[in-house]
Amino acid sequence: MKKIAWLLSLILCVATLMICPPAQAAQEWEMISPYLRFQGGNLYYGAYENGQTWTLNQGTGERKYTSHIDFKDSYVIPPNVIISLTGIDGDNTANSRINVVPTNVTEAGFDIEYKTWANTKITSLWSSWTALGE
Repeated sequence: MKKIAWLLSLILCVATLMICPPAQAAQEWEMISPYLRFQGGNLYYGAYENGQTWTLNQGTGERKYTSHIDFKDSYVIPPNVIISLTGIDGDNTANSRINVVPTNVTEAGFDIEYKTWANTKITSLWSSWTALGE
């Protein structure tokens, strides 16, 4: 029964985002159902905004950029976090290789980790995240 409620809540969340342009444009948003809470946001990271800490556009081999996200309201237990890559500005002389994952997920927040490798050069990345849990 709890899985059905979770699935219905997720469908409601996705439907809301599809038909509600303000929810898509917001930097952070929140939705509460009887069984689950949803929070999300849009992110931008890149060489122009993050300066010397952004190394995805330099060198070769594996390179990472990690940033911490705090939830507006804490969860009872660590939520599930889903990250979607929504934009990429990269060098066109090499293949685009990017891995985006949530790490260190707690009740209060998570780290988002961007990783590239080989000769890929990434100047900027845009992404969206959604956290769902109790």
